[in-house]
Amino acid sequence: AGAAAAAAAAAAAAAVTAVVNQMGNIALFDSSQSDEGNRQLVAQREQQQRDECALTVAGVWRGRAADGDDHGGSGGADEEDTEDDGEVGHGQRRQARQSQPRLGRLSIQSKLASARGSQGVADTWQRADEDLSEGERGALESLRLDRKNLAQMPPLGRLPHLHEINLSRNRIHHLPEELDQWLPRLEHLRADHNALEGALAASVARLVRLVVLELDDNMLRALPEGIGALLVLRELSVARNELEALPGSIGQCKALEVLTVSGNRLRRLPDTLCRGCKSLVELWVRNNQLEALPSTLGRARALKKLDVGGNRLESFPDVSALRSLEALWCFGNLLTAPPPGLAGCTMLHILNLDGNRLTQLGTADDGVASLPSLQTLSAADNLICKIGRELGRSAVLGASLRELDL
Repeated sequence: AGAAAAAAAAAAAAAVTAVVNQMGNIALFDSSQSDEGNRQLVAQREQQQRDECALTVAGVWRGRAADGDDHGGSGGADEEDTEDDGEVGHGQRRQARQSQPRLGRLSIQSKLASARGSQGVADTWQRADEDLSEGERGALESLRLDRKNLAQMPPLGRLPHLHEINLSRNRIHHLPEELDQWLPRLEHLRADHNALEGALAASVARLVRLVVLELDDNMLRALPEGIGALLVLRELSVARNELEALPGSIGQCKALEVLTVSGNRLRRLPDTLCRGCKSLVELWVRNNQLEALPSTLGRARALKKLDVGGNRLESFPDVSALRSLEALWCFGNLLTAPPPGLAGCTMLHILNLDGNRLTQLGTADDGVASLPSLQTLSAADNLICKIGRELGRSAVLGASLRELDL
């Protein structure tokens, strides 16, 4: 104990000397200050030196005290332990130290930063994985593997607490069937801008904690039927793929708020979508091949944004029940009249009917003139030959409308 104390005192003295020497290199006088100002400056610097020294000495003593404990330092009850008890104590302390993050070592993400290509990332992961303690592996919560030129996802093994992984902008063709076993608590999966093809791996539908799934800009032709098991999924984005249909089970995704399937080959949407997804707030179906919308559209009463532009719609289901609807894009279709029931959409701010086959607008029948919140009305590139009197005389529109393009 006496030797440990002496060593601690020597280390403390050395640390104090280092701090004093370092502080001595600082110029204490400022020629631009008055004598009184310089005296205050000197006093401040001296106090700073004393504070730095005190902190350094305290840190050294704490470190030496911890080391003394590890090496069986002084202290009544410890000295009375048997040899076997001492060995158990050392083992427990050693295990506790190993479970703590080791300072100065690169994180797994830092090691992966410069890795490129499937083999390069796999090799780097393997080397880093071998260096990870069980505690560090279990604590990993987020992993970025975007822009790595990956042709396949590296074999990650089980990461029990990983909740977010970014695989975007690679060349991955298929996601592994073991994905749900590797990442059982995954909440956010980004795999956009890859080369995913065919049907999406069924393992994705088994990621039951998934909240956000981003698969834009791939070549997917189908989503797994089991996707309905994703009961906490809030955002699903599969824009610019090659989907021809959505699975009927999607209606079981009760928490779904945002669905983006623009730029696919969809001919229809399942009736279960609007009937089951009662939380749906945004539906983006632009640039598909839709010929009709589900008759159950009116059941999606939480819907605020609906984009069905660039399809083949000739008619529209009644929208009078969509009282929360704020924006409706119907451009680039084959509509001959505005959607029926528009008068019920009292929160509607934006209505875009460009590029259809409308022959009249703003009559008593279409309800456009009675929309109290409408700020933007666009119906350019149609066949309009009649503008209803109601549109021009509407006091409601006169108070709210900001943009009009006919």
